[in-house]
Amino acid sequence: MKAAERSILVAIALAPSPAWAANAAAVPWWVWPLSLFAVTFLLGVVAASGILGYTS
Repeated sequence: MKAAERSILVAIALAPSPAWAANAAAVPWWVWPLSLFAVTFLLGVVAASGILGYTS
């Protein structure tokens, strides 16, 4: 099995199942924008520290 085939199989195995989507209504709508903001903020902090040469 080639590495590309193996990575595709792993991606399919780790993909969220459709059953998770059915339970998404249990989460309030504001959780998703808030989590997106938090992730992009942390990504910006990491990017800025990489540009400035800081390490954690």
